Amino acid sequence: MKRTASVSALDNVVVFKLSRAELIGFINRHPSAGNRILLVFINGLLLKLREANRELAFERRSDGDQADVDALLAEFMGKGK
Repeated sequence: MKRTASVSALDNVVVFKLSRAELIGFINRHPSAGNRILLVFINGLLLKLREANRELAFERRSDGDQADVDALLAEFMGKGK
């Protein structure tokens, strides 16, 4: 799957491109360094997952259930009489 992205940097940067095969080869040749790289990837994914879970939990808290809707309707209908 081809992926593309656009980025902007505030300072000068060095970009390094590594294919999947090259990454796997590096990990096989340098297991300790490869494990550290994988841990950085995993940590980044965990942070994204944690943020997604927070957003979902917030949405669930802010959504009313059917009982809330029924109570609001009953209150509204009672005040309209």
